Amino acid sequence: MPNGRTILLFTRAPEAEARAKGLPIAEGTRLFTGFLKGWRQRAADAGAELLVVTPASSGNTLARLLPDAHIATQVVGSFAERLESAFASAFAPGAHSVLMVGGDGPPLDNADIRDAFLHLESHDRALVLAPASDGGVNAIGLTADAERRFGAIAWHSSDVCRQLQVEAVQFNLALLLTTPGHDLDCAANVATLYRLSRKESGWGAFRWLLQSLLLVSRAIAAPVTLAVSQFASHTRSTRGPPVSPCQSA
Repeated sequence: MPNGRTILLFTRAPEAEARAKGLPIAEGTRLFTGFLKGWRQRAADAGAELLVVTPASSGNTLARLLPDAHIATQVVGSFAERLESAFASAFAPGAHSVLMVGGDGPPLDNADIRDAFLHLESHDRALVLAPASDGGVNAIGLTADAERRFGAIAWHSSDVCRQLQVEAVQFNLALLLTTPGHDLDCAANVATLYRLSRKESGWGAFRWLLQSLLLVSRAIAAPVTLAVSQFASHTRSTRGPPVSPCQSA
């Protein structure tokens, strides 16, 4: 294994990712495919193995898109159990340093990936976190000897990054925080990410795809907005409280 490094891509197939995020399928699939190809290049640049851990339904698609990657099937269980199994799979062949990333955002900058692996390789027990703007993380890097207590983290909360930092202090792990970034959680994020793409290089590389998503989403939304407006004009009843843009029904 080159340098004992592995980039662990924890993701679904692009079309499945687009559906899960509520995006127009064709445009969303192109965007997530672009992210995957970007991570493939980042792994090559870093001299790292690329391991993709994915649901069984996505395995064949990802094997075609990433022919030089190792494809492993996610276990069935809680999110923490799936993360633990994915890291165990990555360390099993003898890797020393594993950087786990998701498929719902652009690849980290080469400089951040370089710094992450150098930090992990400089310590026996270390943790790397790439903070996300919503309080989560866009990447988690670990050494083989570092404690992994994923079950202690409230993964659906807004302070995952803080909780992981507390774990690092508790277990005396050498901690590195990379440049903060953004991911795409749902369709409501697209407009914000398009604006950010003017100044963030990671999202800037996908600016035209974000613009395409916006145009298609607005074209779809226009008739729905008109219908809702017409319905509202015929009723005085309140339909209920507003729903968060990323909240599932």
